[in-house]
Amino acid sequence: MKDFLAKNYLLDEFYALDTISADFLSEMEKGLIDEKTSSLLMLPSFALVDSDIKLNKKIAVIDAGGTNIRLGCVWFDENGKYNIEGFKKQAMLGTDWTLTKDEFFSNLAYLVLPYLDKTDLISISFAYPTTITKDMDGKIIKLVKELKITGVDGCLIGEELIKYLKKAGKENVKVMVTNDTTATAFAGKAQTINEDYNSHIGVIVGTGMNTCYPETFSSIPKLPEFLGEKRMMINVESGNFDKLLRSPVDKAYDKSTTDEGYHVLEKMVSGGYIGGLCDAYLKTASDNNLFSEKTVKNIKGLSLSSMDISDFLSSSDDSIIKDAADTCNDYDNIKLLLEKIVRRAANLAALQIYSLSLKCAKPGDKLCITVEGTTFYKLPKMQQQTEEFLNLYMPKANLSYKILEVNDAVMKGCAAIGLQQI
Repeated sequence: MKDFLAKNYLLDEFYALDTISADFLSEMEKGLIDEKTSSLLMLPSFALVDSDIKLNKKIAVIDAGGTNIRLGCVWFDENGKYNIEGFKKQAMLGTDWTLTKDEFFSNLAYLVLPYLDKTDLISISFAYPTTITKDMDGKIIKLVKELKITGVDGCLIGEELIKYLKKAGKENVKVMVTNDTTATAFAGKAQTINEDYNSHIGVIVGTGMNTCYPETFSSIPKLPEFLGEKRMMINVESGNFDKLLRSPVDKAYDKSTTDEGYHVLEKMVSGGYIGGLCDAYLKTASDNNLFSEKTVKNIKGLSLSSMDISDFLSSSDDSIIKDAADTCNDYDNIKLLLEKIVRRAANLAALQIYSLSLKCAKPGDKLCITVEGTTFYKLPKMQQQTEEFLNLYMPKANLSYKILEVNDAVMKGCAAIGLQQI
């Protein structure tokens, strides 16, 4: 097994942050000049970092996430306390079956319509690669995470939703679009309003993964008309970083997905892919005769999810992976392999946080890293090992940080962004 791990780049030595962060930072700089030249799109959010939130003003919030869609009517009271009413949650449109563009937007209009009796403002967090326009609409670049909606690439989300709301009899609605990662960063900013942080970074490690950080307008060459030292959040689309060592197993797994070559890093980290990736590694290890004959047969019959990986690594008695191991030696080798895959995922999560910290901070700065996503908090040792790698490298850059978990982060941050733009 040791040789298999080394051959497939599953050891820490292949992902030293002080080395690969240079490639990540280089891609960031190129993306700020022109996203066509970089694997990192570096998308401007046009959400100003230092704007004020309008208090006692209601806004309808739509969190269109990787797994679920959440809706509610949100406001912040005179003390800045977050309030929500009419909360609703269901499977994200397009996850259970294929929808057309017309079906997607008509369903979205139907879901949000009841909230528009109390407000004419809508703020949408869209957890898929999207270009935010200067007036804060969102142009869909590409749907990922296996979402099944046809004909929407290139659509303006707000413009289309307003059309369908008008068909339903609702006029004069203002729609603003942001990204779930940007919303997460703003949720952290709102949560720490009385604390002394130099910068806030947003991180998603859930079904999908992404990051955002604050950047000065003058450091974004592809927006020459926006010069000056004001800061906006940049949606890095870091899941698409592709300057990484990938084994033949990683590449074969990528090829098996519906968007081969896209979101390369995400497929090595996020919950939407980690189950399938572990499944691919176990089957390849079986093909290399690393387990007993009966275990190999059992593994061949599995189709693993991320939950299966969590159950096994948390030593759950109710685990199909545990049941597949015919011998103690097989069990130990399976556990070692899956632990190394998760450890690599934690290393790569730390890579993104570390690189963004180097980009937006100066020595001596203190950063608030707001992280959203069940994969980060629930996958055994994911958070612990991400912080292990950060604790190794952040002090070398004379940077300190705090990992923050915020309840209802995307809903809260999405509302805050929307209520800053009016």
